[in-house]
Amino acid sequence: MHQNYTAWLLLEIAANDEWVMNKSNGILVIGGTGFIGYHIVSALLEAGCSVGVMCRNAEKAKELFSDRATIISADINTLHTSDYIELLRDFDSVVFAAGADERSKVQGDASEFFYRANVWPCEQLFAAVPQTNIKRAVLLSSIFAWLVRQKPDMDLMRHHPYIRSRVLQNSAAHSAIKSSDCILNTLEIPWIFGSSPHQISQWSGLVNYVRGAVPLRCIRGGANMMSVQGVARAALGALRYPKHSGTMPIGDENVSYIGLMQRLSAIAGRAGVRVSPVSDGFFQDLTALGNYFSEKFGMQGGIDLRHMSDLLLMDIFFDPADAQRQLHYAGGDLAQALHATVSAVPEGVLMKGWRRGLRWLGQ
Repeated sequence: MHQNYTAWLLLEIAANDEWVMNKSNGILVIGGTGFIGYHIVSALLEAGCSVGVMCRNAEKAKELFSDRATIISADINTLHTSDYIELLRDFDSVVFAAGADERSKVQGDASEFFYRANVWPCEQLFAAVPQTNIKRAVLLSSIFAWLVRQKPDMDLMRHHPYIRSRVLQNSAAHSAIKSSDCILNTLEIPWIFGSSPHQISQWSGLVNYVRGAVPLRCIRGGANMMSVQGVARAALGALRYPKHSGTMPIGDENVSYIGLMQRLSAIAGRAGVRVSPVSDGFFQDLTALGNYFSEKFGMQGGIDLRHMSDLLLMDIFFDPADAQRQLHYAGGDLAQALHATVSAVPEGVLMKGWRRGLRWLGQ
């Protein structure tokens, strides 16, 4: 386990003369103030690279990175290929860490929303690459895109607008750079844990649930999980090592959802509390009820609730060893990331009082 991933990274980079020689070349991180983007930018800066951060909120970027990075204020929803040709002039590498994830709820056509948020910006960006000096590119995607290839019978692209957008995004990006000598690697990211400054944790609801729920219930199934620092290490490896373009799932540990709940509840101070399984039928009824209310209020999401149980009541497991070998990144720090996830979620006064009562009751 790498207690200090930055120190490990610097040693790895120092062992490669070509990277050290080129570390002053510009690397543009699109979405560099986001949960994952922040860690990628931080790792690049600590490695001595010249980094550009493109985001909508320049003040936030300046607060996070001070004058260590070049801040570019821009919105991927409005930039066209001609704009990217100009923006990429001073860079030879680009990381796309922006877009909308599956949690987004929209009124109207979810397919159109996710296409515009995830596919269209990549069409514009990567169409510009052959007309620039970009030699390396990394696209952050989703493990659900990997699952499409593994489970074609599930027809995930037809059912889920978010998943469809990730597959189309990847296809558009790789098609656009075929006429260039750019090496593009798409990283399909599993469940991510950790914390970033000024970011509301995507796991706030789960953390508060394990802090106070009685009884503690969970569905079957599981997924591969990793730390956000692990994603940063993999992204830096993708900028450095591959000789050819490609698409690969990255990850660390395969963990059941019940196992995850047990680990989080222990971190939250409820070690030994039993996590009881929820029946498949109950979960299916719950998602059907959620779908009813979503339709009633005209809301759609990236994951269609009518098919959510099929997606989640399974083991989304894989062996990340091949990606770890190709990208030279290490895992082993999920436990630290889980601690950081819990610590990043503030515990309110009512929750603290409730937990004192649970401890008194032996819960």
